[in-house]
Amino acid sequence: MLAIDRHHQDALYGRGTLAFVSDDYDASIAYHERALAQGPTGHILSGLAASRYRADRIDLDEFLRQMEIALALSPNYRWALREVGWTLDANGDQARARDYFERALALAEDDANALYGMATVLRTTGEAEQALIHTNKALAEAPQDYDIRSLRALLLRELKRPKQSLKDAEQLIAQDPDRGAGYVRKAQAMSALGQGGTAINLLRGHVTRHPRDGFALYWLGSYLFDEEEHDEARQRMTVAAGLDSADESDFRLLARIELALGNVTDARRAMDRALAVDPVSQWSLYNNALVLVAEHRFEEAEAEFDRTVSSGLSASELSGFLAALVAQSRFMQAIQMRVRYADRRAAQEAEGD
Repeated sequence: MLAIDRHHQDALYGRGTLAFVSDDYDASIAYHERALAQGPTGHILSGLAASRYRADRIDLDEFLRQMEIALALSPNYRWALREVGWTLDANGDQARARDYFERALALAEDDANALYGMATVLRTTGEAEQALIHTNKALAEAPQDYDIRSLRALLLRELKRPKQSLKDAEQLIAQDPDRGAGYVRKAQAMSALGQGGTAINLLRGHVTRHPRDGFALYWLGSYLFDEEEHDEARQRMTVAAGLDSADESDFRLLARIELALGNVTDARRAMDRALAVDPVSQWSLYNNALVLVAEHRFEEAEAEFDRTVSSGLSASELSGFLAALVAQSRFMQAIQMRVRYADRRAAQEAEGD
């Protein structure tokens, strides 16, 4: 069509959409802008805003502003509602994400992607049973959707139904034997069933065939760490940390492994990389506190642990931190912290009465 009419709006919009789903956001922007020049529509404006955001041309606030303009033109455009929902969820704003997914579902209760998005939000907010209900509905509409089934396998394992989780995991592997998520979900279910060694061997086999699968490498490293197979765990996570897909969790796990091996300098290097990616992650702050203990920076470590709890980490993690202090012969500091947190808990309980 563009060969006949280079200004054909629908053709330009279609090419922009194809570029977007191919992750070619610069091309998507160019096509959407050319389509927009022929006249504004909610579909074009939302596609342009999403492309600009993913290409880092605009920040989150500007993305939301542009999407609201698009939705004012096309209030029933479910793709735009879902795109805002997914983006807010990725940025940790589950409350607003939920609103957008609910708006999409109000328009079409069988919208599989909106159901999947709602399930993702509900899992994050600790509503696992409701998340499972939405995931089941999503799978009923899209039974071959790999990502939705992967989420259900994860939820079933978290809800202590590992045998059911295992069935979904095996179906994932059968559906796509080269994709790592199925093996990870199967390993998670097997571990929950007390088959940790078999789970590790399963993941070893997969990463032998796919040595750059960062997701599988992370879980293999995690299970090896749990089994105190620290040398192999370090080897696996060093590979994972060198991948383009490496994130805060990879660097954080590598830091824990280096600590277990007594490599404090390497632990600090990995921990700094984790904090550079996400300086406010509760688990990174907690693990940074552990590294600070190993560096004999005890007062800083205590302050960092306090900051971690203030940011939302459960105070139940105190025991692990105190064990690190005791290992460094900081007995008095450990006792004082235990008393301080006991007093804090007692004061909170008194306020609740």
